[in-house]
Amino acid sequence: MKRSSKLAGAICAVLLLWLNQPALAADQADQAYALPETSVSANRWEQELDKLPRNVTIITRQQIEEQNPMSVVELLKGVPGLYVMQSDTYGTYAEISMRGMGYPASAKTLVTVDGRRQNLIDGNGVDFSTIPVDNIERIEVLHGPAGVLYGDSAVGGVINIITRKGSGPAGGTVSAQYGSYDMYGFKGNFKGATEYMDWFVAARYDDADGYRDENHTRIKGANFKTDFYPNQTWSFLVDGVINQANFGVPGSLTKAQMDRDRRMASYAGAYYENKNQAIRGQVKGDFQRCGLVTMDLAFRKWQSEAEVWSHGDNDSKIYDIQPKYVLDSTVGGFANRLTAGVDYSHWDVDYDSFDLTSKAWQYSHEFKMDSLAGYALNEFSLTKDLVLNVGARYQDQKYDLASRLVGGAGPTDTPGDEQWAWTAGMVYNFAPGSKVFGRVARAFRFPRVDEYTSYYSGAHWDLKPETAMNYELGAEWQFMPGARLSLTGYIINMNDEIVWNDVTYRNENLDETKHQGVEAAVHVPVCKWAYVFGNLTYQDATMANGPYDGNKIPLAPEWMAAAGVGLEPLSGLNVLLRWNYYGQRYLGNDYANAFDKMDAYNTIDAAVSYRWQRYKVFVNATNIFGEDYSTLGYCNAWSGESTYYPMPEAQVWGGVSIDF
Repeated sequence: MKRSSKLAGAICAVLLLWLNQPALAADQADQAYALPETSVSANRWEQELDKLPRNVTIITRQQIEEQNPMSVVELLKGVPGLYVMQSDTYGTYAEISMRGMGYPASAKTLVTVDGRRQNLIDGNGVDFSTIPVDNIERIEVLHGPAGVLYGDSAVGGVINIITRKGSGPAGGTVSAQYGSYDMYGFKGNFKGATEYMDWFVAARYDDADGYRDENHTRIKGANFKTDFYPNQTWSFLVDGVINQANFGVPGSLTKAQMDRDRRMASYAGAYYENKNQAIRGQVKGDFQRCGLVTMDLAFRKWQSEAEVWSHGDNDSKIYDIQPKYVLDSTVGGFANRLTAGVDYSHWDVDYDSFDLTSKAWQYSHEFKMDSLAGYALNEFSLTKDLVLNVGARYQDQKYDLASRLVGGAGPTDTPGDEQWAWTAGMVYNFAPGSKVFGRVARAFRFPRVDEYTSYYSGAHWDLKPETAMNYELGAEWQFMPGARLSLTGYIINMNDEIVWNDVTYRNENLDETKHQGVEAAVHVPVCKWAYVFGNLTYQDATMANGPYDGNKIPLAPEWMAAAGVGLEPLSGLNVLLRWNYYGQRYLGNDYANAFDKMDAYNTIDAAVSYRWQRYKVFVNATNIFGEDYSTLGYCNAWSGESTYYPMPEAQVWGGVSIDF
């Protein structure tokens, strides 16, 4: 009853906000909606947002230019409903939680770059260091399950990062920046286009000591994207990236340690190093009325070396094949779009661990994974303003897991499973730029190899895949030119969520869990040179059965909010101020809810930039008033102690760039 009243209160509060907005005449809305916004990610091909029965947040290149974020993670912090958990200053391996999924969020929030999965099948999560902000054209955040088109891990949502391509005459940009904690970096790109091709090439180097001791960051990388289009039917794309990074690992601190010195490290000399190389080729054939066909072939090699309480070496190779077919047609005079495809992926992972105490190799793990999926999504316009969206996906995933003591023997297992995802939704455009929608969807998440296997004992465990049923209602309303209000309510019933048991020291399936909440966002232009924005999220994530029935999911704040203002008082001068709030949440592993909650926190960020012809200067600041906070913390059932990863106090950086 208590949880239901909180949810009802949140819905009422947002409805009051909605009803108090000024409504303008329909002819004004028509004028503002001349060019509808589109999404590439929601159906794996470009589609108008108004035709999608789901909530999608778009971060444009213009917004990126105005914010000048330090990293992708910094940019995502302003997205409604996202909770970012960091263990280091720059969030290189941050966990992005959506819809109260808690930890490990990287297993339930899928991150893609140009549609290619970035989530690894082990505990390393997503390496955000391989995604330079300067190379991003836009980011599309799909709130809620997207299992039909993306399959495994698309449970809380999908974050698709779309990279830039060349355009216009040949030219480029060089830039440099400097900031707090001896942070500095250099970037450059060269881009352009001709009648038959375009290209974008970029390189960078970033260096920082970090807020805490033993928290250095060193990143260097380069990437390219080239598209050839010899005629109106065929085009050929090749892109690739190479990235090398080294990070210090300061570790977690107890409250007593933080009271003495928040910036101290719990480890001396601990580090993490990785190398990422990837290349993709795509052939696209546009056969007009007969449809569009694409074929993607991709290879990625990911290597890492880590030394904290033990030494580990990881060598992963990933092969992907993705054919896809899109057909736009009419049925009974109304538009119909069919998207169908096959996703095949093969993984080879070798992981070896070395005991720092005995100075001897311990375990050697060899993991293989094969995943084959077929999917189809059909979008049928029942009328001019009413669209029906139905689709399904079948995915078969098999593993070959071998673990052994170096010089000895160990277990070998071949777990695997097959899962269905499906969706049925409807959207009605009640006015230009406005819609109401509802959908029901099923999604799933297969266990990661480190959840099946202990890297330190070689033990293997039986686990079931996670499954989720999502029920969602929402609306978006363009209530005045350039202004939009969105409201979405959801319930996700999950079975067999996989968690780490701090008592038995193994991964286990939970009983039923329930995630329900409301997400609201508003953007209002005040005048030609100013706008205000805000968002509010309420999420109630609880265990719904078993020994923890009624308890809260750890690391899932009930309330999250942000509000701010954007200004352009002079041509070329942009100012952005944003307030962020994250509520209390239980510590990681505290499924019994026996420990004190982590404190709520507020931060205020600012970004100022000025562009004059070919030149740009900017200054940014985060956590201006130096709030002491942590986004991530854990409890230990054996010691009864809590540990935290303290985040930086006030942080300032600035830079210059020149176009040529």
